[in-house]
Amino acid sequence: MKKTLILLVVFVFSLVSQVSSQSVSALSDILNSMRNNEKQTNSLEVDYKEEILYTSASQKQEINGNLKFLNPKRFFIVQKTPQEQRIYINNNKITVYTPSNAQAIINNWKDVLNSDFTPVSMVNFASNWQTSQKSNSLRYISEDSQNYVLELSPNKEDWAMTLYISKSIFRPIKAILKNSGYIMTIVFSNYKINQITSNNIFNFKAPSGVEIINLD
Repeated sequence: MKKTLILLVVFVFSLVSQVSSQSVSALSDILNSMRNNEKQTNSLEVDYKEEILYTSASQKQEINGNLKFLNPKRFFIVQKTPQEQRIYINNNKITVYTPSNAQAIINNWKDVLNSDFTPVSMVNFASNWQTSQKSNSLRYISEDSQNYVLELSPNKEDWAMTLYISKSIFRPIKAILKNSGYIMTIVFSNYKINQITSNNIFNFKAPSGVEIINLD
């Protein structure tokens, strides 16, 4: 009986080790495919929808918009709801223009959005992951016919993000962030790769009468 129990324990341990090894291999393959895709991407456009559920107050907020990316590190985001905003990111500078307020705020990109959970952080995720491995963990969870499912979590803070990576384009199509205060779901749709032909839209030009506030 004791011998049988020992053999069973060894079998289970071997099975767990095999599954763990396969998971690590799967994650490595997924990230490599994502990086190869990102290397071939000079420009990108995608629609996004954010839904934020504040768990303590049972309140929900929805944000819809369109994001355009031009390599290297240039973004133009049109947030349509709940308030129209146009966001320009050029390397380390971010300009947030709110037409209804006739106001544009210029700030340092790292101060405002570094480590934030926005659609911007999903662009070139695999390449950016290389710089955040010390403070975060990423693991392969599962997959279905269309997506790989990964989980991102920090080593110290209390939150976790589930990422759904499309098998066809190796880009995130959904991200679900959960922490103690809210649940954020971001859905991406209508990816367009390497179709932007002009960089003019990435340059902010203040309309007449717009107040410029420089916080940098």
